[in-house]
Amino acid sequence: MISSYASASAKIILFGEHAVVYGQPAVAIPLQDIRASAAVSIDISISNPIVEAKDLKLETALNVTSHPESILHIIKAIKLINERVVNLPQSGWRLTVWSKIPMGRGLGSSAATSIAVLRALLKAMNEIISARKLIKLSYELEKIHHGKPSGIDNTVISMEKPILFRKDKAPTMINPDSMFFVVGDTGIAKKTSEVVSQVADARDENSEQYDYIFNQIGKIALNGARALQEGDVLKLGNLMNENQSLLEKINVSSPELDKLISEARLHGAFGAKLCGAGKGGCMVAITKDGRTAANVTKSLIKAGAKRSFTTKLIKNPEVSLS
Repeated sequence: MISSYASASAKIILFGEHAVVYGQPAVAIPLQDIRASAAVSIDISISNPIVEAKDLKLETALNVTSHPESILHIIKAIKLINERVVNLPQSGWRLTVWSKIPMGRGLGSSAATSIAVLRALLKAMNEIISARKLIKLSYELEKIHHGKPSGIDNTVISMEKPILFRKDKAPTMINPDSMFFVVGDTGIAKKTSEVVSQVADARDENSEQYDYIFNQIGKIALNGARALQEGDVLKLGNLMNENQSLLEKINVSSPELDKLISEARLHGAFGAKLCGAGKGGCMVAITKDGRTAANVTKSLIKAGAKRSFTTKLIKNPEVSLS
């Protein structure tokens, strides 16, 4: 085992929230600017491996009878590697985890943390696995957080590349030209599983209406994937606005999100929508250039966003699943 460091990006769902749970396509992109990190350090004086969650100010020995619930996904990641990839040493090392991705904002914080941990431990053991296997392992960890996740978060973060995603199918990679997005954070944390459950309950009461909306969202996602590949930012913006209108119809937006979305459009964004489960969390806007993105960022802060930042989607080489 060697000392190692690894990280994983946040993500944004551009199209397809909630509908993706019911088999519709969705589009997601990585957010390279904010990341979760994990490091393995070697210390021969450690008799029982130590797990440290810096942000939570928690530290625990690995081989004890119980662990704090907030780090169970980290413990599970270690066990998964032991069970399915390689046996980790029983002493002499420490795993430290930290993240700049806010929790409960629809940016994939849980998936990014899990994947950073998997990458760091595998690197420490000089083990190389395929993106496909990383997606499979990280999906097991997502179940801890979300119960029955669609799999989109851990897939796009494992690939760190824009994807067209459909549940239980291999993702289609998208390689668009560079473009600018602005993220605005309402500061309101929401648990994805709770919002997904609320939508499921509403769908049970009116399945015909909800399935029609989900089908429309799915069509938008397919058109969005094509527009992303073509670099058509104006079309992307229009589609984002359409997607937001449908999300409002299933009651997953909020006054705080609506205000930030309106401000982004007012100050030059081609389109804006919530990203993630909704009821709080973040919104995302697309702009024609970096200068407009900076103006939108400033306007969101003035409108009450707890934080706002610009991210540039960069064209990069193809990534293989094998």
